[in-house]
Amino acid sequence: MDTLVEIFKWFIESTLAVSAVILLVLVIQKLFKRHISARLQHALWMIVLIRLLLPVFPDSSVSLFNVMHLSSSGQQMNSTLFSTIKHEKQISAEPAHIEQPYDPHTSETNSSLHSEIQSPSSEVIATTTNMSNWAVNLLPLSLQIVSILWASGTVLFLLYLLYFMFRMHTMRSSLQLVTDARLFTIMNDCRSQFGIRKSIPIYTGHHRHSPYISGIFKPWIYIPTSMIDEMSNSQLSHILSHELAHYKRRDMLWNMLASIAVSLHWINPLVWIAVKKMKSDRELACDAYVLEKLGEDESSSYGMTLLACIRYYSSTSRQPNLLYFKGLNPNHHTVRRIHMIQSFKKGSYKLSVFALLTVMLFAMITLTNAIQPAQAKAQDRMLFDSSFLFYNNLEKAVKMADFTFKVPSELPAGFQFGSISFEPNLKPNDKRTKVTIDFVQYTDRTHTGMFQLTADSQGKGLEASYEELSAKEKQRDMKVQRETIKLDKVEALKLTISSEYFHYYSYIWQDQNVQYQITYAYPLTDRQLEQIISSMHVPDQTMLKSYVNLDLLNAPIFDTDDARKAANTIGFQPKFPLQLGSFHATSADVTHKINFSHPDDNVDYFTKLLSILFTQERTDKSNKNQFEFKQIQNKNLYETIRMNGTVSYTRIDNKPNPVAVSPATIAGQEILVTAPYTLDGPLSTESATKYVSYFWVQSGICFQATFHTTASDQQAIVSMLINAPFTDMNNL
Repeated sequence: MDTLVEIFKWFIESTLAVSAVILLVLVIQKLFKRHISARLQHALWMIVLIRLLLPVFPDSSVSLFNVMHLSSSGQQMNSTLFSTIKHEKQISAEPAHIEQPYDPHTSETNSSLHSEIQSPSSEVIATTTNMSNWAVNLLPLSLQIVSILWASGTVLFLLYLLYFMFRMHTMRSSLQLVTDARLFTIMNDCRSQFGIRKSIPIYTGHHRHSPYISGIFKPWIYIPTSMIDEMSNSQLSHILSHELAHYKRRDMLWNMLASIAVSLHWINPLVWIAVKKMKSDRELACDAYVLEKLGEDESSSYGMTLLACIRYYSSTSRQPNLLYFKGLNPNHHTVRRIHMIQSFKKGSYKLSVFALLTVMLFAMITLTNAIQPAQAKAQDRMLFDSSFLFYNNLEKAVKMADFTFKVPSELPAGFQFGSISFEPNLKPNDKRTKVTIDFVQYTDRTHTGMFQLTADSQGKGLEASYEELSAKEKQRDMKVQRETIKLDKVEALKLTISSEYFHYYSYIWQDQNVQYQITYAYPLTDRQLEQIISSMHVPDQTMLKSYVNLDLLNAPIFDTDDARKAANTIGFQPKFPLQLGSFHATSADVTHKINFSHPDDNVDYFTKLLSILFTQERTDKSNKNQFEFKQIQNKNLYETIRMNGTVSYTRIDNKPNPVAVSPATIAGQEILVTAPYTLDGPLSTESATKYVSYFWVQSGICFQATFHTTASDQQAIVSMLINAPFTDMNNL
């Protein structure tokens, strides 16, 4: 169900985006109808059809949707239409006497003390949350219902399309293949005029009163028997030319794609209007193509054939399926076609340079999406103070660095990018002039080695760096041996640092005022070092995309840019309150399922989630109260925990540690509360910290709040988290 809802969210944004393009085409055709050729009008609808069918489009600064603030990711749309209804009044009371842990499901430990704070009254909680949770629970339910209705309608339309195609295929067997020499001669002349070598059979019968062409890969033409008998050779030539024009223009394929588009976007009335208008313009463009082949002198007789067909259809009291399409106002459509035929000029079917440029410009602004907010470098602001910045991608580090540095485009076998960090203990206004990149090596998913690459724009030089490192290592009773070598024509200083039990190596060299250093404990060969150094250059777009480590256990969030990317990674717009009563968010990470509960398998291990640490300073500043707030796509996780009556955490030996849960209700929301537990269960020491966690589901997201068991007013905190609105991460 969660997957279907996510698909429906994408569909809503897609259909709204294409609605804007449809309206733009209608406006253009209305304003410039006397100046736009029939072929150009139909070409604009082809762009609309592409927009209807393709799931993704590139971002561009010239996109029409930059004006509309509509992007391809759907985040803004999801957060606006499908996030939990925001409450106008949130509980403003501060949580009471509480003691909380930091990141209890990782290896980091914390101490916490008690702090006295006010608790909201139960009356306020009950009154506010009962109303708000009714709205919160109603929205996901209605969204699920609408998603099911849309998907059901789409399936029915597609099934009908398949049935219609099958019916057309089987109908051919009930028709009579035309062998009349007169019609063969006319058909061959028409094929020759259109440059068609492929033999296209003609069938006749009485089941339809209008001619048509069918078949995308094996086309065939149907003409009613009565029409063959009644029409002159010239009129039959016009009719066959019209059908062959459809074949040359690949209109059968476009028609099928339009049917698929309607099946997907059946809920959008503008799409029905667009497809109807597209079919009408297609007939005009087909007429123009026929006249381009027949010549301007033939336009009058072609128009007379059209009028003859009208009289023919009137006599049979049947609506045609080709020269008029079902559902159109035939009078209005006929007037348009007659007017086009009367005013046709030789060469008007061909697209001029101006027309081609117009189509290309229209495609550029409509077949692209708005630039993602993450690409707009301005207005990114820091969310959390940190003296140590590190990232799981090179692109962000390049953006944050105050100098240009090089990285290797080739790595020794088995090595991959790990993470990149800036020099620690930087003050807010200090320039970031030094970066360190960790490269890790895995063999059969086992960590077998690593090396570090440091780039320093304020390097002290080879000799000074050697003296500094030598003095530092001598204090640890380490020996430092130096050697000057050349690697890929670059003079480098090779340092071997060793003791009786341990040794490592360091290479230092200078390149364009930036000092580089490679450090490793597992020896790299000279050939591998040359490979690394010779491939180093300023990162291009290909390298920026390859230098990403999605497997990093904890990818921290520091600024609004990181927050937007985090929403993309976890796949939803989360709750992201920066202030919660007297608590404020002090850090946030995108992490893996193992830090939420024990994963089912290796794939589940890498499921991404958001973790936020909230901190409350003690009045005496001697310690902090903290709790952790995590959220992950539910996908029946909560229901499984409730059914089993337990939730499992991962012990230090990677085995599950089952913990009993019991149902409860807070602020009108069903929750599950764990029994007091330690992370490692029976492996824990007697002094190990005990925790309690609360689980609940809202809008398809499973939440977990974790406290020390000694914390007071845990339910007040959980109540505020339940009532906290979902956040549009694009507008933090």
